Amino acid sequence: MRPLPAPLPALSLVLALTLSAGVAPGQATTPPQRPTRQAPTAPKPVKPPARPTTPASTPATTPAPGAKPAQPKAKQAPAEGPYVIRADPRDLLFTARVRVRTDSPNEAQTYRDPFSGQTVRMPVIRPFAFETLSVVFPVLISTASAQVTGEVTGVLRLNDAVVSEKPTMLEGYPGPVRLARFDATAPGQGGAAAPQARQMELTITVPTRASNTQFKEDEAVKVGWPKDAWPPEAAALLKPQLYVEQGIDAKGLVRPYEDKVLQGVLESWLAKPGAREGPDRSPVLMAKMLTAEVWGAVQVRGEGLHPSRTGEMAGLDLQPPARTLELGRGSEHDVTVLLAALMRRAGLPTRTVIGFDVGEGNDRFLESSQRNRLRSWVEFALYDEAKNTLNWVPVDIASLRKSSSRPPRERDRAWRYFGTHDELNGVTPFALQFHPPTDVVSYGVPGFWGWFVTPKPPGEAQQFLAFSATAASVRPAPPEPRKGR
Repeated sequence: MRPLPAPLPALSLVLALTLSAGVAPGQATTPPQRPTRQAPTAPKPVKPPARPTTPASTPATTPAPGAKPAQPKAKQAPAEGPYVIRADPRDLLFTARVRVRTDSPNEAQTYRDPFSGQTVRMPVIRPFAFETLSVVFPVLISTASAQVTGEVTGVLRLNDAVVSEKPTMLEGYPGPVRLARFDATAPGQGGAAAPQARQMELTITVPTRASNTQFKEDEAVKVGWPKDAWPPEAAALLKPQLYVEQGIDAKGLVRPYEDKVLQGVLESWLAKPGAREGPDRSPVLMAKMLTAEVWGAVQVRGEGLHPSRTGEMAGLDLQPPARTLELGRGSEHDVTVLLAALMRRAGLPTRTVIGFDVGEGNDRFLESSQRNRLRSWVEFALYDEAKNTLNWVPVDIASLRKSSSRPPRERDRAWRYFGTHDELNGVTPFALQFHPPTDVVSYGVPGFWGWFVTPKPPGEAQQFLAFSATAASVRPAPPEPRKGR
């Protein structure tokens, strides 16, 4: 049996989504570092220390004069594998809108109408001064079911004035993720923004081709665990992720979740009769075993959206994965996080995928309440080391649970929503993380966006999110010339 990995270390619509602000979380180390006065930039790759070619007790051989020492051949990045196929593509335009107001929900002033005598309480608006301001939003280049097909566009407004219309695309983050960064500077420093701001609005549009997926499970199940190592893009998904292995404490600091419950449950599932051979032999069987266990243990309840006092929504309410397991219920996003946490703990690189569902896919009986909403699922890595190929296999645990309260006993037959998914061509994936994987601030609950403000961001604010997607316009083909008789 493969040994379990050690516990993970601590690291640091349209659908309307609004936040009643409090703590401003940022993905920092614990304790948090003092932020630098720089906008977020793409992370620089860390060069690993060189391994000695000979043991320390053995003197190295001196090469002949003029001879170049032999260099190890670098392994090429894996190509896309043959086990997951895209089908029935649809071109969609995904649009996200982020609004931030610096009025405090905890402070209000009373105004009296001199004619009617009626009074109303209005929130106090506190503009903030800034030197530089950068807003980031994720752009998900590709997933198992979708890929970006054109230029990303957007507009950043401060106090209703346009201050930026061209994003800088930052690369180097876990997964095929880029961050679209929109910058504003105060007057006198090359920008057109006001010296004080009380509200911000970002609109970003991403052209996406969404497809259904077909999984060649009979062939994929024969692919074993890598003998050497996971490729870097997959290995990065074994590192702690905010809201999967980590959360925000009452002081706004990033802390690791308690992991004893998950570790104990994982060990008990692997100890069941007949569970040893399959998962140890194949990543697909490991993923299927964990999916079946979560499928039978947790109910999907609620949308997991965070409401404000006005009835709008601000982002997602996410439970720690152990809490979802203990309660036996959670939203679609909670169950996705739980399955991702268990797969990663079992040593299987897994990413959370969040998308916007426009419906009108192959399922004509989809309820209207299931359209125009946020959805989430996981994708696990399937690395064929012999062929040097990599596939990401989608697993929609929420749809599996909604299709039946119990998983099938037969693990050797295909399951709808495990690898094969006939609804994803109506879903535009846009994020792999619930909060950007960099040191930016948002407010209260995860909302996918963040900003970096100098000299400091406002301590309290309200955030509003909205998502939409429409069919991309297609130019009609020119008429064929008429043939003469």
